[in-house]
Amino acid sequence: MARVLAWKTRKPHRPRNDVRYPSQGLICPLGSIVDISASGMRIRGEGQPPLEQGRRDTFTINAGGRKLTINACVMWVRRSGIRTRRFEMGIRFEDQRPAMRRLLQYVGEYGHIPGKGECGSAEGSRPSGQLSAEVEIEDLYAVLGIPEDADAAQIRARYRELAHSLHPDRCTDPDAPARFAHISKCYRVLRDPATRERYDELRGRSSRAA
Repeated sequence: MARVLAWKTRKPHRPRNDVRYPSQGLICPLGSIVDISASGMRIRGEGQPPLEQGRRDTFTINAGGRKLTINACVMWVRRSGIRTRRFEMGIRFEDQRPAMRRLLQYVGEYGHIPGKGECGSAEGSRPSGQLSAEVEIEDLYAVLGIPEDADAAQIRARYRELAHSLHPDRCTDPDAPARFAHISKCYRVLRDPATRERYDELRGRSSRAA
């Protein structure tokens, strides 16, 4: 989990070479999806970018009662156009197995997730139902075991308690280093008022879109 909130101006080093399909109204909590392809998608939104370059998240595409979940990485974030409050971000789908690529291409071309036997058919049509995409946002409050309205002192005290019990020098569990690193990343987001505010905003967007 990367730090929430960053503003990058660097453009992607390796742009997508796959056919890009206009989203035709495809939206997600991060903003409007400009286009989607077998290898990624481009998102446009207003305000401060909610995710930073290099962050990995799980995206879920919903359409026609079916869901497609795929891990993805934010490859770049930049300002878009003259309006400095507008941003764009490039998302790379990490699962590039042939079957998944065909499935994503179908979603981009026909606007829905195919049923059994549909994928690969040349006879597709874009349905009238809305296609949506969501980002699964981890509940950092639950990870630390604190309420969502916890103040700075509560957050700090709980982190110190967990860090003391999970520190690799004290805890002999094989997964102690990973758990210690995880709670430390959660704490870095929640201890800073600015990053916590952006994280809460992103969670709110995701909940409203669900």
